[in-house]
Amino acid sequence: MKLSKYIIHGAYITYYRDGDDYLPNHSQKGTTQLVISLNEPNGNRIFKVGQKEYPIGHGDTILFGSSSHGIAKELNKKGRMSITLFMTYDAQLKADLGYI
Repeated sequence: MKLSKYIIHGAYITYYRDGDDYLPNHSQKGTTQLVISLNEPNGNRIFKVGQKEYPIGHGDTILFGSSSHGIAKELNKKGRMSITLFMTYDAQLKADLGYI
């Protein structure tokens, strides 16, 4: 996969104060998302995409399409912040920019 073929349409920053803050399962149809996690010590969380769960620690990234995703409540967790890029794939972009 080459990120140079993606158009970034926006970015979203989410701050979770502790394990009581969560994000219910949801989706953004027609997008690809790149999530970058920035966690305090003991701020690691479980990130669910579709039916799969991924432990996401400080500095971890996850890239996925428009599948349902979310962060559940987890007791006794410290804070974390995530930066999410919302992108769409453009197969013609590389050619249009002269990178052939």
